[in-house]
Amino acid sequence: VLCERATQLDPTDAAAWAAWATVDTWYYYYSFDPSAERRQQAYEYASRARQLAPDSFEARLAEAALMTRMSFIGSVNKLPNFTEAISLLRPLVTERPTEPRAKFQLGFALLWQSATEEEGRGMLEQVAMNPTFAAKAWNEIAWHYYWRQRPKDAEAAVDRSIAAAAYWDNLCLKAKLQLKWRGDLAGARATIDRMKSAARREEVGATTICEVLRWCRQPAELTDFLASYPREWLFSNEYYGPTSFLAGQARLEAGQRQIANQSFAVTLRQLEPALVKDPNNVDLHYLKAAALHYLGDAEAARQAYQLAKELVPEPPLWIQALMEPTHVVIDRVSAELDRTSPTSGINEVETNTTAASLRLSPIFDPLRGEPRFADLIARAEADPRRSPKANAVPETTGASSVDQKSVAVLAFANLSDDKDNEYFSDGISEELLDVLAKIPGLKVT
Repeated sequence: VLCERATQLDPTDAAAWAAWATVDTWYYYYSFDPSAERRQQAYEYASRARQLAPDSFEARLAEAALMTRMSFIGSVNKLPNFTEAISLLRPLVTERPTEPRAKFQLGFALLWQSATEEEGRGMLEQVAMNPTFAAKAWNEIAWHYYWRQRPKDAEAAVDRSIAAAAYWDNLCLKAKLQLKWRGDLAGARATIDRMKSAARREEVGATTICEVLRWCRQPAELTDFLASYPREWLFSNEYYGPTSFLAGQARLEAGQRQIANQSFAVTLRQLEPALVKDPNNVDLHYLKAAALHYLGDAEAARQAYQLAKELVPEPPLWIQALMEPTHVVIDRVSAELDRTSPTSGINEVETNTTAASLRLSPIFDPLRGEPRFADLIARAEADPRRSPKANAVPETTGASSVDQKSVAVLAFANLSDDKDNEYFSDGISEELLDVLAKIPGLKVT
């Protein structure tokens, strides 16, 4: 409203149009309003700002924000190229080296380019020294670690973000780490309970709540939450589709097959116009295949799933576990466990193959009776990249000799008067554990 009023008072004010474009960008990026209309409006207003004042700092910053945030949406497995945005942002930082907004955007763009990750992380850490930006900056670093399959680092960064200021996005990430890294269902539940009511009604917060309640096997509560949600669709990086599909899954898990079928029938009706409008949206095809599968129409489900695979040959694990033979899914998870380093992009498979995910995630329920799947869980539990308990040595009873090739890393104490530096001592212990664990034949505790 303020941006609209400002442009009405002076239609030639480039800063006002730039501010409006920036607001639209964040609304779209965080799924508060993920409509095509909002996206188009952001581009139009940013363009108008540049036309009115091509050299304006605010106009150039708004355009750079569009290049980074808008191009990042939906980038799975292949990250966008931020070269143009970086070339626009570097001069802005040079012009105003103490301006945190430009440095924040540049740090974000650099962080997601493999060649400049460290520079981007360092820049965001500089921005985090500003109390106003600390929570946001540490949260961006934490999400980057999360998608790069570095959960321990993500956990440390998100804890610093929450310490600066708890808000919906860092609480969502904290809950995901508690689920997928720690396997701490009670902790994840407590974290989502900290979200303010407004955040619980928005896309990202609501999606995270649905995920936590499903992992906690609380179908009745999940059904009630979805019934209270103010919109029929959810749009986030984790889920894009009708709430009726999630309600159908919850009803199934509660043993209410007839009501579940009604929900899946609603899902199909809601998907049809969406697919006409966006026929290449693979997420919608996955949901259609899954709804048909749950309704018992195997042939139609197979056709919908095949169409989705023609668009994207490697489907996400949740639909693959539902639609494909068990051995195919197990082979894929096994291959992921064999991977020695994360991919260069955002990989949904990686975040779902921690030990906790294999043990607790409902997407793997169809595999739980398979002996090979139990072996996969054991492998993940022994991998320090996938389980926080992997380096722990079981307690033994009776007298035993100490292995000559063993070392114990004790906790470092923070002896300073500044308790805010506690993370330094914790970080030293974790770093030593990580380095020593890589030495062949050395037992580390």
